[in-house]
Parts: sequence; structure tokens; C-alpha cells
Amino acid sequence: MDIAMQIWNIDVPSLLESGTILHKWDEESSGVHECHFTVDRYGFFLAFREAEKEPSCIDLANVTEVKLGGVLPKDGKARSSLECSGPEPIKERVFTIIVSQNLVETTSIYLCSSSSRVAREWVEGLQQICNSVQATNLSVMTMLLKLYTKATSLKVNGKISVKSICKCFNCGKNYEKRILDGLQAMDLPHEKNEEIDQSLFTFEKLYQLYAKVCPRQDFDQIFTKWQAGKAPYITPTRLMEFLNTEQRDPSSNEILHPHCNKEKAIKIISKYENCKEMVKQGRMSADGLSRYLMSDENLCVKSEIFDVHQDMNQPLSHYFINSSHNTYLTGRQIGGKSSVEIYRQCLLSGCRCIELDCWDGPGDEPIITHGKAMCTNIMFKDVIEAIKETAFVTSEYPVLLSFENHCSKYQQYKMACYCTDIFGDLLLTLPLDSHPLEENQPLPSPNLLKRKILIKNKKLRPGQESYDTDSMTSSDSRKSSEVRLEDIKNVKPRMSKLSEDFDGEVREALREEDDGFVNILKKEKTLRSSISSDRSNHNTFDKRRHNFRQRRNSSVDAEDTSKRLNGCIAEEASTDDRNRNGDCVKDALKVFDAMISEMDSDSSDSKDDEKDCISITNICFTENDGMCPTLSRDKRTTRTLPEAEEMMKRKSSTASTDSTQSDDERDVKRSESFASFGSSIKIVQQRQNSQSSMDEVAEYLANYHHSASFGNIHPSLSCLVNYTQPIPFPGFEKSEETNLHYLMSSFNEVAAFSLLKGNPVEFVKYNQRQLSRIYPKGSRVDSSNYMPQVFWNAGTQMVALNLQTTDLAFQLNTGKFVDNGRSGYLLKPSVMRKSDKNFDPFTELPVDGVVATCISIKVISGQFLSDKRVGTYVEVDLYGLPTDTVRKKFKTKIINSNGMNPVYDSDEFSFKRIVLPELALLRFTVLDDSDRILGQRVIPISSIQPGYRHIPLWTEGCRPLPLSTLFCHISLNVYVFEGFSDVVDELSQPIKYQSAVEKRAEAICRIFDFEEDYDEVDTYPANTTNGFTQKSPKNSYNSLPLVNFPPNNRRESTVTLSLSSSASSLQFSAWIDRLPTQLESNLEAVNIEELKKDKLFTKLLKKHQKESDTLTKRLVKERTTLNKTHDAALEKLFVNAQKNKENEKKTFERARKKCR
Repeated sequence: MDIAMQIWNIDVPSLLESGTILHKWDEESSGVHECHFTVDRYGFFLAFREAEKEPSCIDLANVTEVKLGGVLPKDGKARSSLECSGPEPIKERVFTIIVSQNLVETTSIYLCSSSSRVAREWVEGLQQICNSVQATNLSVMTMLLKLYTKATSLKVNGKISVKSICKCFNCGKNYEKRILDGLQAMDLPHEKNEEIDQSLFTFEKLYQLYAKVCPRQDFDQIFTKWQAGKAPYITPTRLMEFLNTEQRDPSSNEILHPHCNKEKAIKIISKYENCKEMVKQGRMSADGLSRYLMSDENLCVKSEIFDVHQDMNQPLSHYFINSSHNTYLTGRQIGGKSSVEIYRQCLLSGCRCIELDCWDGPGDEPIITHGKAMCTNIMFKDVIEAIKETAFVTSEYPVLLSFENHCSKYQQYKMACYCTDIFGDLLLTLPLDSHPLEENQPLPSPNLLKRKILIKNKKLRPGQESYDTDSMTSSDSRKSSEVRLEDIKNVKPRMSKLSEDFDGEVREALREEDDGFVNILKKEKTLRSSISSDRSNHNTFDKRRHNFRQRRNSSVDAEDTSKRLNGCIAEEASTDDRNRNGDCVKDALKVFDAMISEMDSDSSDSKDDEKDCISITNICFTENDGMCPTLSRDKRTTRTLPEAEEMMKRKSSTASTDSTQSDDERDVKRSESFASFGSSIKIVQQRQNSQSSMDEVAEYLANYHHSASFGNIHPSLSCLVNYTQPIPFPGFEKSEETNLHYLMSSFNEVAAFSLLKGNPVEFVKYNQRQLSRIYPKGSRVDSSNYMPQVFWNAGTQMVALNLQTTDLAFQLNTGKFVDNGRSGYLLKPSVMRKSDKNFDPFTELPVDGVVATCISIKVISGQFLSDKRVGTYVEVDLYGLPTDTVRKKFKTKIINSNGMNPVYDSDEFSFKRIVLPELALLRFTVLDDSDRILGQRVIPISSIQPGYRHIPLWTEGCRPLPLSTLFCHISLNVYVFEGFSDVVDELSQPIKYQSAVEKRAEAICRIFDFEEDYDEVDTYPANTTNGFTQKSPKNSYNSLPLVNFPPNNRRESTVTLSLSSSASSLQFSAWIDRLPTQLESNLEAVNIEELKKDKLFTKLLKKHQKESDTLTKRLVKERTTLNKTHDAALEKLFVNAQKNKENEKKTFERARKKCR
């Protein structure tokens, strides 16, 4: 076990390792079982055993949460027995363990200890061990240690059954015989009903069994390549070369990551070589190399990703944030189930932005559900409590709550109370002093917002937030702030009185309009009632209508105000102007009807909480005045809010989006547009001047513009919003002009993609300054996801996904955010953060300041890919910028009937140029011959390590698969443009490059027989050393015209050739091109006979003849092979045709006999 301790070491509390008696039950079972629970010394498993039963264990890598409290058993006798098990109340001694296979499929195990102290120690101890990032990135040796620990945890009376060993390997019946044969080869009991003494079955024995069950011939090839000649070992010098050449990242800093020296190589040999004699001699055997390649020192990812290693002091807009869409849903968007537990699982997995769709619930309690989609409801309060408990377990960095607010003001007030009371100091209620909400002021950093919860919800203007909130908290005030459909019905008849004295045609037109308006309202009322009945609120509408009528009857001034208004208008209207005014009023009424129709059409593109206020220019409907239109000459008294003006401009914007709009319902027309209009009319009291003229009335109505406001937001909730204030997207120019970093916008995927296509550089600039959020379009009712990489390329911070769906987008998101300690925050590339850079995500050219990368991958083999004898193959894809993305191109050949240890030995998959490697993700997918995914893994290019590496595979739900790995060779290099490879080689390896150049120069000297005439050409400077002039010998490289070679210490210089005092291989090539022109006058004609006598010509002729013979032989061989293949295929077709012919003949004979 000493070897095992070198592999994996973790601190496990003594109480957990020694174990205690706990009572166990779950939601399905009715009984309570008394079991002895222990945690192994490595923290891999929670083992438990009930008296006279076989032991079981729980993989702690799948335990996502451990918390105090739980659901008590339903059986009364079981509860009584638990109460008698300890002196303290049972609720203080119960704790819960949550085991999950993904974010949706969870199982709760409830345990009860003898005291509250023991319960707290268990909870605190398990929380330190569970949900570890490193536990999902184990090496093969650690996996074997984990397998051995599981086998020993299942022992009975100090003996391990052969059956449990087979179960631990999880290789199924198809490969079970390999395990039994391996045990027999090691002279151990090998029958399934036999048992092995633990002292005989050590970790070393398990490692040997693994080598027999899954032979690794791929290691032998590597060992043969790097062994010392033909000797069966690797020397420290060769090991040092192997580590520096194959296993080292060429881009690593030589100071922080120095090259391997001989001393370090000897330490590696002593650590991983199992033979003591070899260690004494400083040699490594093939077994030692195998152990090293499967160790924790040879992980496929950099060890720094397990901790927070990035700069967390940048503004919040400079990070990618792990985000969720419709977090409460566990399945489909329509008819799906809502769950509180999935909020906990998302936060525990590292998600930092979650969504809460808030609606009015029964008993004046806000609920969370997918409105009008027949989804189940959960209580808002329960979700807030769950968020508080799990927000900062995995990550201490801020959590963003995206409220989709559909609640009335009273229930918004309750939402605000729940947030302040439950979150307490965790809730950020006021901006930081260092980062005020001012123009050109950047957002605070994640470090400044540690352990803080931020709310994203519509916000009122500062003046509106100062209203007295006491009046909002009472039920009467809440009801009085709601306007019903009957209120809207009263508006049109009162407006029709303006045309009382008009001719009959006008009155007839108005009557028809009234009838049509009322009919529409009746239909909307019926539809509203049907929708309300679906939500089990049958009497809500009638109750509200009754309350309104009581309130209207109690209003004394309503009728008087109406008469006074109509009287003023009647007095102002003269006989001469009746026709003109009649036309104006008629037009005004048409405008009003158009406004109502506009509300109906805009309801498909707007949210209920966006329709907070319908403001008519200088005409406001006052509920206290019986819903009479009130006129005002002073236009300043009725000016719209700045936020409302932004909403009006939204129609002319390039993308029609809203930050708090229902993510799924924006593209679907809702049926309650009129009801929403009626309940959102702003209550404003204005007094009009009795001298208002009919011209002004017509002008006011004709100039009406529909705009939204934030008047339906409760000040108590608005006060909680600071750095995440959502607004409709005003456009890139307007955003840059206002320069308010705390304003943010949300876009559905369609609108965002349109913006990205039309203004890619501007979109990146916008995301440098402000936050943005992308969510799936409403038509994705199956909770599918879009491709998140598209919007990561534009620097979008919150790319919200349906995390309940384990598709490709979910896997890319999970693989990306494992980095940086799974904190949920990833620093964007510097080119996306610098304001002086104009980054285009669609560029195909290298980015200024970014070193492009070239990566080559060779898939060598796979291990424990399937427990069935199926054919398998591997796909390797790259996701990044459009120019970097490569999909469905690279795949290995299919290895049939081998899911245990297939050897692919594929060609290298070369991704020749990755423009922005910091954004690129590499995905490995293992599929069977029916294209079913057996395992997958997504690794960022910036985190992967080169060399021979084992890549641990995950399930589609991103949970680790035991012992399932891919063995690959990965090469990382800097991308070099065509034509610059010589220059790069010259700079990176000057000695090697200069040696090659000298050899080429010598070859040139041998080709050309330089005469004395060249010595007479004084076109190059003489060599000077210590003040003396030296003459170069004849026929040397320095005697070449126009070329100057330093006579001494040539290898110490990076300069290889000098043409006119300049070192460049390109200039050397240019000189070669000019050489025939300069020597043309000195060359003599050579006949064929003399040329045949030349040795160099004869040598080249033989070489060409040899190559020709080789190509001829290859052609003949390939032709023969092709003929054989063709003949075999033809023979097969002929045989099949004969069989078909005979079968048809037999069928015909049988049919003829039946006919007789």
C-alpha cells in the first residue's frame, strides 16, 4: 500500500475513517436500516453494511451535496425507533446525501446519527471530500487504486470474493473470462464463488491483473523507440531526452517550467521502477515506463486547472460566466416538471447565473414556473433558501439571479422581503463605493464581489424608488392598483361622447367601432378565463371584477370628472368647426383602436413585465377618476421615462430584444394582451384646464405613441438591483454613447446571431464594456440547445443553456468551465478585453498579439471502452472560431469486436492553424459501430498537455467513466506562415540550421568548378581578423562571389549567409537565382559523352533509375492487390447471385407445388 500512498493521498477525518453506526432510509423504502458507515483512507467510497448482508458502497465522486436535515420516514414505527436512538431531537441528528448521475437524475439518502455533533462531523467531513474537480480527472494508476479500494471495501471477514473483483472491473460477461484467466495465471483463486485473502491480493496484484485483462502493446513501441540501443532498458539520458522532446510543452516558460535534467530523470526512475536492481543501476524497464505514463505526473491536462489560477481582478464583463436558462425545469419547456433540487445541482456544478421565472401564486405567495406552458409550480421562497445553502459551496465568486418578473406589486414586495431576509449579508443591495453607478465606470471584479448575490430585474428611476412602500404592502392597495377589462370598456364609450353632436354617419361609424371593440374584449375575457382555469384559479377573474365594481361604486368623483371633461369639450366646440372636429375625433378614435391592435400585435414580442405602463402623450387614465381621460396643456407633466423612450426606439433597432422578456414566450403570441394592457395602465392624476380645445384633443390623440415603462415594478424590489440593470437593447452606437457599464441586455439566439453577423466587431466591443446574456429561442420546446461557441467567440459573458439536456452544447459548456477550479468564471482572451483592439470573430487571419497554434493528435489505443464485443472508433473535433472549427473530418478506422483494448494506431490528425487557441475546445468522442456514444471528453486547447497522454472519458452527462481512457500522442507547435519556416528554424535551432546551410554550400562548390577568374573578382570584402587581412582559400565556401562566411567560430553565430552585410536565407536563394547570369560568359558547352563520364551525373542517373524501379514495383504490387480485391468481390457477387438464383428456384418450386 506504500505504492498506493504515493499515487493518491487525501486527508480523511478520523471519525469517518473509523466509522460509526447510522440509521439509513430513502424516499422509496418504508423501513429504517441500521448500518455501519465508513470512508476509506483515500476518500473514494462511502461503504456501509447492514448486519448479515453483503456490504455496499457509494462512489463519493457522484455525491454532489451533503447537508443537515432531511425527510423523516413515513412509517410511524420507524420514526419512533429513530427518536429513541439519541437524546437530542431527531431533526438535529438527520443529514442527507445527494447522489446524482447528472443534474436531473438525483437520489437522496437520509441518515440519522446518535448525536448532532456526530452528524455535523459527518457533514463537514464529506463536504471536504465530495464534489472535487480533481476526482473527475484521475490518472489510470489512481483509477486502479480506486478500483482496489472498492474491492477491499466489499470484503467480508477479511476476504475478497472473486465475484466482487469482476464487479469492480465492470467489464461484463464478455470479458469476465479474462479476469478469471488472469487470476489463475497469478496462482490465485479464480472461481466466481471463491474468495481471496486480502493479504494475498495486494495493489500490486491488481496492477498485474489489469495488465493481463487489458494488455498494452502500445507501450512496447514507445519503449523500443527510446531504449538505449538494443538494451532492454532506458538510461537517464534517454529518459531526459524523452521528457524534453515528447512530453514538454514547447510554449512553457523555461524559468517556471525548466527542462528535465539528469537528476530529475533519476528521481522518476526511482519512483516508478519496481525492480530494485534496475533502480540501483539507474535504469528504467518497460514496466517502469508504463507506470510513469499512467501516473498523476502524466495527466492530459495541466494541474493548475484544478485551482483558481486566472486573474480575478478584472471587471465582471471580462469573464465568461457559466449560465443556465429556465433553471427550474427538469425536462421539456411545455408540460415539464419544475424542481427546487435542480437549482442546488446547478450551483454545485459551478453555474453562476441562474434564472427564476416569477409569477403570482395562490395565497399571495410568489411561485416559479414556466408561465402558460402547463409546467408544475415551485415556491419562490423554497428556491431562495436552496440558493442560499448552495451558492458558495463550489465557488466563492458572485452568483447572478436573473428574475423574469410577472408578479403583481404586492408579490414583488414579498419577493424583495424573502431575498433580503433569507440572503442577509450575501445580497448586494448597494453599489460598492469604489465602483459607483456612473458613466464610464467599469464593473467591479469577481474578487470584489466574492460571496455576493446580485439580482437582475427591471429597475425604477432613483426618484421612483423613494416612494412610500407602505401603501404597497396592504391588500387593499394591491387590489386598487390593478385595472380590469371593464375599466378598458369604459374608456371607449366616454371617448365616443366627444362626437355626440356629429352627423349620423360619424355616430354610426363610432357605434360599429364600439361593438367591435367590446366583442374583442369579450373574446379576450373568455380566453383569459380559460387560461386561468388551467392554472386552477377559476374564480380569480370574477373576484377581481367584483372588487373593481365595488371600488368604482365607491368613487364619488368618477362621474363628475367625466361630465366635466365632456362639458369642457362640448363648450369649446363651435358650430363652424363641428365637421372638422368630427373628422379629427374620428381619426383620433381610429388611432386609439390602432393602439389597442398594436398592443395585441406587440404582445408576441414583449413580456408582461415590460408592459408596465401604457402612456399616451399628455393623456393619462386615472383610476380614481373612474378611468376618464384627463387632458393637460403642460406636456412636461406627461413626458415618458427615459427607459420608456428606449423601448420605443427598440422597434427601429437591429435586434428586437428585451432583457427581462420571457425567454421562451417572446416568439409566441400570448392571448392576454388586452388584460395585460388593462392591468398595466399607469395611475396618474392630472387636472386639465377647462379651456382645452378640440384641436388639442385631436392633436394629442393623433400624436399618441405606445411606449413601455417600469411603473409596475415595486420599489422594494427595484432597490435590490445595481450592477445588472436590464434594458432593451438600444443599439451599439447608443450603448457606446451612454457608456453605462451597469446596463445589460438579453437576446434570444436568433436576434443575437443576426447582430453578430451584421456587426461582429461592434458586438465584441459591446461585450468588453457591458454584460450580455443569450438564451435559446422559444421554439426549442424539447429543451435542446444552440451552439454556445458561436457566442463565446463574440465575448458574450452569459451564454445560457438548458443544462437539463445532456447534448453537445452541454458537454462543451461543462468541459470549458472545468478550468479555473470550476469557479464558473473564465477570463476572456486579452484581445477581447483590450479597448484598443478591434477583434473580428469571423477573421481568418492571425490575430495581432496572439500566437497561432498547430496541434497534431494521434489516437493510439483505447481501454475499457465497452463491456460488449462491439466495433469502436474515435472522432476528434475542434470547436473555436469559424476558421478554426473542424467537425466530422478526423476519425479512426473501426476496430471490430473489441471494446476492451482496441489499437487504432491512426494517422496523425493535424489541425494546422488555430488562430485563437485560448477559445478552442478539443473534443474526443468514442462511438460504436452503430454510432452510439460510448464516452466523450472536451478539453480546452489552453489546458491540454503534449506528449503521450491518457485521456479519461466521461459519460454524456459529464460523469467520469471508471478505467475508460484513450491513449494518444499530442503535438503542440507554433503555427508558421508559408515561406517563413526557414527563418523560424534559423532562430529556434541556429546550430542545426547553420550546419545544414554549410552542407548545401559545400554541395554547390562541388557542382561548380571555380577557376582563378573568380579570385580576380573583387566584389566581396576580405576577411579581417585582429587587423590582418586574410585571403580565403580557393574552392572554399568563402571563395564564392558575393558571399561572406566568417572564417572563425562559424557555429557560434546565428548568421548563416551574408549578402551585402545581411544575414538571410532568402537572400541566399536570390543569389542562387542570379548565379547563372553572372557565370554565363565563363561556361562552356558540354556534350552528352562528357556528361556521362561525370561522377555526379552518373550518381544522379542511378538514383533516378532506382526510384523509377521502386515506383514500378509499387505500381505492380498495388495493381495485383487491386486485382485480387476485385476478383474476390466479383467472386462474392457471383456466389451470392447463384445462391439467390437457387433460393428463388426453390421458392418457385414450393409455390408451384402449393398451386397443384
